[in-house]
Amino acid sequence: KQWYQRRVRAFNQRTETKKSAAQIIGNMLVLTEEKDLKPYLDSIIPGLKGGLMDPVPDVRLYSARALGCLVKGIGEIPGLMEWLLATLISEISSVDRSGAAQGISEVMAGLGEEKLDTMMNEILTCLQDDELLPHIRDGYLLLFIYLPITMKERFAKYIGLILNPILSGLASESEFVRNTS
Repeated sequence: KQWYQRRVRAFNQRTETKKSAAQIIGNMLVLTEEKDLKPYLDSIIPGLKGGLMDPVPDVRLYSARALGCLVKGIGEIPGLMEWLLATLISEISSVDRSGAAQGISEVMAGLGEEKLDTMMNEILTCLQDDELLPHIRDGYLLLFIYLPITMKERFAKYIGLILNPILSGLASESEFVRNTS
């Protein structure tokens, strides 16, 4: 129990400590059984969510990977995808949207292709809306940066489908949407 508590406290420390904590948490399923980890999810998940919002890209990366490993090992975590999707389209900051996109990408890799198919259909439908607010468009476009990395060849079937939203993003009046595209 103390071991888990130290990992959780590590998310309040320096960047290298946060990064190391996320790496260790991501690898805990290799060292423990699912039943041993589940009681600590309520204390682990907030630290990983915070790591996704960190201004340091490596902390976001390792936090996202840890979430993906947890989901792959124990299955869907209640409320996680809802929180990630809400953060993805929030107005708060592009760093938060980027962290959420990384988190979603890693979680999708853990959940599998069927979940990805459902999510991509919804996202592609939303991106067809010309009235979509720029921060929402930006969030969805950020997924197209990270999903190919995590899903690899499983994402290939979407390449043709994401080209038009990316090209539309390049023509956007919003600078951050153009930069993301």
